[in-house]
Amino acid sequence: MTIASYRLDDLLLFSPEVYFSSIAFYNQSIWPLPLLAIAISLLFFWLTLKLDPKKSIATVLILTLGWAWCGAIYHLKFYQQINWMAIYYGWMFIAQSILMMLWLLNVGLVKTEKESASHSETQIVQNSKWQRNIGKILIGLSVFVLPLIGLIDGPNIKASLLLGLSPAPTLLATFGLKLISEKTPWWLLIIPVSFSIVGLLTSHTIGSAQAIAYLLCLLSTFMIMGNWLSTKRAKP
Repeated sequence: MTIASYRLDDLLLFSPEVYFSSIAFYNQSIWPLPLLAIAISLLFFWLTLKLDPKKSIATVLILTLGWAWCGAIYHLKFYQQINWMAIYYGWMFIAQSILMMLWLLNVGLVKTEKESASHSETQIVQNSKWQRNIGKILIGLSVFVLPLIGLIDGPNIKASLLLGLSPAPTLLATFGLKLISEKTPWWLLIIPVSFSIVGLLTSHTIGSAQAIAYLLCLLSTFMIMGNWLSTKRAKP
């Protein structure tokens, strides 16, 4: 058998059934945190509808905590039981949360209200209206649609994917917020883009509908890059 004869599912370390069961077990093990995650997700969605500098800090902080949780708990404690690669994924997510927190401290929390008023760095609504609308749609999908993935894949509502507790909705919300915001730096997307590729390949292989979420993340990257390039060209 040659390398070219291998398929993606030949490299998979677990069956689709094991994966979906592990998600359900994860949600049951951390109960009642999923209820809190739903409430925070709704708050996050509301905050992104009309953002000002103070709300900008809150949205990034919610995502930062979500990345940290997915790394330390979801990947390192649960997903690692069926996939040894989760060790690396976990530290990727933790690194992303640290980067987001450092950026947040640099542009937001360390500034006084007077400084924030005179600097637009913490003002998150900067991109064009159509990009902001797409960003809000992605966030809406992460909050209202991805929790139903368990019913689509299973059907098993216990295998729901929740923002802040599971990678896919957390990633999708991150890209959605980036589409809303011009001021978040491009280097904060290196890890999300990398994991979106991994997530897309894995989800497609096991036949999970969450592959669509990862695909949307990658498509969003092209819009973000296009906006970044156009902004660079517009500068004298």
